[in-house]
Amino acid sequence: MTISPTGLSLRPARPDRTDGLAFARWADQAADGLFDLMLGSRAPEIIATVFAESGHELSHQHVTIAEIDDRPVAMISAFMKDELSGTDGSPLEAAAGWRRWRLAAVGFYASRLLQFLER
Repeated sequence: MTISPTGLSLRPARPDRTDGLAFARWADQAADGLFDLMLGSRAPEIIATVFAESGHELSHQHVTIAEIDDRPVAMISAFMKDELSGTDGSPLEAAAGWRRWRLAAVGFYASRLLQFLER
């Protein structure tokens, strides 16, 4: 795909449903389906809800959207580790509702697998 530099623009993400659902889709792709595994079929809606909130790693505050001719095509999500010290997964857990048990179970086993692979 050829990208015309004149049609490319970057903008801060907006705390709305449209950007939230786009973020959810791209974040799940980047995580190789982990969010769908942790949250089930409602993962996009749950993540979009959390995305609109401030002060955590999945917040719109840390996201820049790339657009070509006003059409979102990609996102960048980045933050300094120290910026989020003291935060936890509670916004995602709260939005997950009863799925928080699934989230916790998958998170537990995924962390164990990652510890094993890092050795």
